Amino acid sequence: MISSRTKRVAAFIVPYWAPALLFLVVLIVSNAIGMGFPMAMKFAIDEAIGKGNESLLYEMIGVVFVVLMLGSLLSAVGMYVYTGFTSKILFDMRFALFRKLQRLPLGFFLRTKLGDVASRITGDIAEVQTFATRSLYALTNSTLQLAVATAALLWLDWPLFLLTVVFVPLSALGIRPFRSKLRSVSKSIREQSADIEQFLFENVTGMKTVRSSGAQSFEGKRYVVLSREWILRLLRSQRLSAWMGGVNGVLIGGALAIVCGFGGAQVIHGTKTLGSLVAFSTYLLMLIGPAQSLMTLYIDLQKARASMDRVFEYLDKPEETPDRPRARRPSRLRGEVEFRDVSFAHEPGAPTLDHVSFRVPEGETLAIVGATGAGKSTILDLLLRFYEPSDGAVLVDGVDLREYHRRSLVRRFAVVAQDPILFHATIDENLRYGNRAASAAEIAAACRAARIHDFIASLPDGFRTIVGERGMRLSGGERQRLAIARAVLRRPDVLLFDEATSALDPTIEREILDEIDAIAPRPTRIFVTHRLSVAARADEVIVIAGGRIVERGSHERLVASGGAYARLHAEQEIATR
Repeated sequence: MISSRTKRVAAFIVPYWAPALLFLVVLIVSNAIGMGFPMAMKFAIDEAIGKGNESLLYEMIGVVFVVLMLGSLLSAVGMYVYTGFTSKILFDMRFALFRKLQRLPLGFFLRTKLGDVASRITGDIAEVQTFATRSLYALTNSTLQLAVATAALLWLDWPLFLLTVVFVPLSALGIRPFRSKLRSVSKSIREQSADIEQFLFENVTGMKTVRSSGAQSFEGKRYVVLSREWILRLLRSQRLSAWMGGVNGVLIGGALAIVCGFGGAQVIHGTKTLGSLVAFSTYLLMLIGPAQSLMTLYIDLQKARASMDRVFEYLDKPEETPDRPRARRPSRLRGEVEFRDVSFAHEPGAPTLDHVSFRVPEGETLAIVGATGAGKSTILDLLLRFYEPSDGAVLVDGVDLREYHRRSLVRRFAVVAQDPILFHATIDENLRYGNRAASAAEIAAACRAARIHDFIASLPDGFRTIVGERGMRLSGGERQRLAIARAVLRRPDVLLFDEATSALDPTIEREILDEIDAIAPRPTRIFVTHRLSVAARADEVIVIAGGRIVERGSHERLVASGGAYARLHAEQEIATR
């Protein structure tokens, strides 16, 4: 019975059945040519050398040379074809995993270590690729050689073959106890590799923190502990492999001893020709070689199966809620936003938002203020459909977000985060991420609005400057201003700022917000902020505490009310004196 894993792997292979079939035909022909060599040796020894026919010997040498050259050429062609379609299969597998990651709920990434994700899409796929590009070729080749060698051995001396072939099932039984252990150890090696990748990623991205904390020695010890555990697991895998190889070698040695003893005696007594013994021994070696190769491949298969299981584990994870049939695909939005009695919890029993309701009219500005962890950023996540409400509804232009096509809706939004993500590319490429069709004039205008144009112009490479991974060659304020320019360039209908000006000085912040106020047509704006200088510009301010709206109104009214907002305002007034 075909396993579900095999069926799933086969689904990636089926689209490439034509080159796979061509490879199989070429491999069969090249193996047939190569496996005819022992018969040619038998004929040369018995008919040419044994009977002193020198001219026949030279003819045989010429024929064998030409045939073997043809076989080598066919084998090279087969390998080229094989590498081509297996590389495409592995690309499809890696791309399927990448696309799956794009469709998983945001909560998956909050719960999963980045090192584990990277390990599966690189390390585990690489393990499968190694098996596919090397081992599967060897598997097909060895199987064909095994079949041809078995047929030839039966034809040459079937009693002697039956006497030696008993060692093959014994060899298979000898390695069976190691199978599940090896697969388990291989999986644990991949998991430990993921932990090491996560450790290295965190240390490289957090190098400033490591150094400023004087924690280099501490982190070095952590790396040693992780690496030693990985080495121990790797050595355990090698011990299991060595035991399997040892069992296999002993049994194969027994088979060769029988051939030498019985076959040699037959030649001595004249019941077998020397050519027949040489041909039989050569075919037996051809049988043993593929048999040993298959045992090694069996070990590789257990490792690949562990990696395939880890890949399929991700491919089987539930995706984010799919779009509804005939979902709306807006080309523009008016920008009216409403939360209607919305509740949401990342974990059951611990609500992040609790019956939140508010409305932002088209083109107006809302500021959301509150302590860290109050649920402010979750409001933006729900608006972007990163999550679905547990209760209530989020509406845009009076329509429940679930009625919209997700990507069409999100294209009408622009988001600027406190720590914006910039890609390891040029400034121009990072800006165009918001609008790939933008002209040079539009890019320049957006950069002037974000007060970043003069800085870019002062750089030796200007807009062609590489910003470094995650924009690390820029300061926090420069990254924020680039992200603001990118958002402006997108020409959104709804503009979301999540502490997006926290790294800017008050003067630059005020100038940028003035430019945003002047955008026409004016987008609806929602600011999540701790800065009340930003909140003061809003048409309405809501104060979040414990996932609930505890205050709402204009900046002036809330300051006069003497509540939580007024206290926060007083604290910031004192801090700026």
